[in-house]
Amino acid sequence: MKYLLSTIFIFVFSLAVFGQVSNPPGCQFSFAFPDGSSQPFNNAYERISAAGGSLTYRIVGNPTNCTPSFRGSSNTSWLNRFSVAPNTGPARTGTLAFGSLGDNNGGFNLNIYQESGCTYNAIAPSFLIPASGGISAVFKYISDPACGSATEISNDSWLVIDRPGTPTSYLTAAPNTGPARTGTVTVNFSNGDIRILAFNQAGTCSFQISQSSQEFPASGGTGTVTVSGQPGCPYASLNELSYLTLDSGAEGSGSGTVTFTVSPNSGAARTGTIFIAGQDFRINQAAGKSRKRVRFF
Repeated sequence: MKYLLSTIFIFVFSLAVFGQVSNPPGCQFSFAFPDGSSQPFNNAYERISAAGGSLTYRIVGNPTNCTPSFRGSSNTSWLNRFSVAPNTGPARTGTLAFGSLGDNNGGFNLNIYQESGCTYNAIAPSFLIPASGGISAVFKYISDPACGSATEISNDSWLVIDRPGTPTSYLTAAPNTGPARTGTVTVNFSNGDIRILAFNQAGTCSFQISQSSQEFPASGGTGTVTVSGQPGCPYASLNELSYLTLDSGAEGSGSGTVTFTVSPNSGAARTGTIFIAGQDFRINQAAGKSRKRVRFF
């Protein structure tokens, strides 16, 4: 009796650990994925990012009373039944071979395609380049040698690559006299991989206005201020005076003209300030005429 109980325990333990079951004839199996898709056992694959991680497949049977009883084995060290290691080199493909464990369904493969992990970064304090420009980055390999050589190509005229395609190449940025800008460098690997690196350069927008103040009579009137600035540099005007109205050109880019109207003044002389393209502009308006009282005796 004791021997019989031990035999039953070993048999049950084997089912639990190895998944060996006997399925009825006609069972069909497939790989199912979290997005609801499925692939047949004889032609299945899963795409994994360069970061690696857990595999997401599961094996399902049809009809539902068919129980999967397969054990997967990998043909490469970076892949196992449950996960994929990170990839620092070119794209790669591995295979999980699923052999039957007693249900006579034969063996099937799940092909794993992992994306390239080749990197070629710019070594720099920051990808923000100062407006003054200059040598702003040094390119250097930081990935698997299997990624091959690489050649850098600038996509913007103000970014120049010195000694492209060498083990150490430099990025030089021209001075920026306008608004902030972004440029890119394309890195072409000899194995076909492509990477895009983005660089931001600070701007140096500055403006001048045609005059710093204007005099107006008590009757008010219309004024005009000319703004001069670098092309592409945006500017705006700010007015908090109740008796002044900005008519046109309050916002613009580069150079432009701002027009405004000052209302009549019936009280004491007044002075106010508005701001045009970041500059102070002063309004001086004369007092309104007051009526003299006539006393009768």
